[in-house]
Amino acid sequence: MKRLTTALFIYIASATAVWAQGAVQQVGPSTIYDLTAWIQDHLIESASKVFNDYGRGVNPLHTYDAEGMGSCWEDASTSGPYHQLCITHDANGNAIISAASQNGAPPGSLMFNVNGVISGPGAPPQGNLNPDIWAIPGIHPPANSWMNTAIPITGGGAYKYMVPITDLLTQQTTGQIAVTGGSRSSDSAGTCCTMGGAFVAVNDNTAKPQSVWPLYVSGTRQAGTGSIQLEVDIANLDSNVHDLNPYAGSAGMSVPLVLHSGGEAASPGGPTIYPTSAMLDIDNNGGYTRHGIVFGSGLFDSSSYCYQQTCPAIDMPYGDEIRWVYDTTDTYGSYVRGLNKTAGSGNGIVLTASGTVFTNTQGQQLAAVINNPGSGNGGFVELTSTGLNGDAAIEVGTNGAANASLQLQAMGTGEIILNGPVQFNTATQNPAAGTPQTFTNTPCANKTSERWLPVILQGLGTWYLPACQ
Repeated sequence: MKRLTTALFIYIASATAVWAQGAVQQVGPSTIYDLTAWIQDHLIESASKVFNDYGRGVNPLHTYDAEGMGSCWEDASTSGPYHQLCITHDANGNAIISAASQNGAPPGSLMFNVNGVISGPGAPPQGNLNPDIWAIPGIHPPANSWMNTAIPITGGGAYKYMVPITDLLTQQTTGQIAVTGGSRSSDSAGTCCTMGGAFVAVNDNTAKPQSVWPLYVSGTRQAGTGSIQLEVDIANLDSNVHDLNPYAGSAGMSVPLVLHSGGEAASPGGPTIYPTSAMLDIDNNGGYTRHGIVFGSGLFDSSSYCYQQTCPAIDMPYGDEIRWVYDTTDTYGSYVRGLNKTAGSGNGIVLTASGTVFTNTQGQQLAAVINNPGSGNGGFVELTSTGLNGDAAIEVGTNGAANASLQLQAMGTGEIILNGPVQFNTATQNPAAGTPQTFTNTPCANKTSERWLPVILQGLGTWYLPACQ
């Protein structure tokens, strides 16, 4: 009996020790098919209940990531190459979905399955998003979007038509940037293509021809508000400025806006490219403007580049012109054209406070129409070009003819008045002898000889004046 009592005591003590180390007690009611979770030693309860207290749980699954990797899924053993998908938060509480290739696994993409349609794989690491995914409520603007009512017109807001026909449409709720795209060349392999954004449209509907816009920008300014504008800014940080002219440019150019005719379709093996209608069309679309193109004061690099204190606002190649037409029947109109092919011998017109000056690229004045309002007659013509004997001259020519006459005709009862000495350099015949003849009368001082110069006066016949030779 004593041996039995001792054995029973040893058994009971051992069992008690085992219970003390491994006994588990359920806390609260159980939930069918629910997982359990430890809440302290020997105590478990439903994992769904645990979520309410500690931020972890299942059914549905909840994970407390504490800004770590969060919840991850792998497609293979982590001891070898595998692809990983994780969902977590950053330090600011922003949700992050990340797809990564680990341990030498080939690059993968982040794709979406929307109604059985799986977006195709994109170039890693950007991946490719099917635009239909943005039809999720809260991302795609709802039916009561402010774009449906902004700028009221007949039938709703001016931009209402855009909302139901857009696949990807973001709506900014803080009055700031709705979409931002960024790219930098230092992240590329040195090949194409660093772009902050790209838009493509192809007009290929021959059954129902229509207009197509690769890029459409529309805005409205209401009364009492600030400015509204489409702004394009480029900052050049290279002191070695790469210039541009109508014939050549270089890879280092910095140009805020470039308009080209052609593009990707003009690549080798592509279709025949024909001329476009125009490179820039500035037109009325239900509204008017007060200026066409404005060049702001202080825009040009006048300190080191501009010529004779002026700067080229518009550069054009040989043969181009500025043209004015009256209507659709005026096929050519009036024009100003440049046809000078000799470098350094160009001519120009300079408008000054004193008048309109005709000059050349050496800064020499050829002629001028002088503004002289104080005289009562408005102004006069001044010739400064070098002619015969170093004096200003008027040369008369008619369509390349070897001989041409000059007619000076006053208006109405006006007269042609020559103020100051008149010098005639063309020898004429003495009407009495019929041959050139020198006479001794000396009205022309310091000249070697004189000749008769016939002058035809309307209504008075032919008169003869002494001409200096």
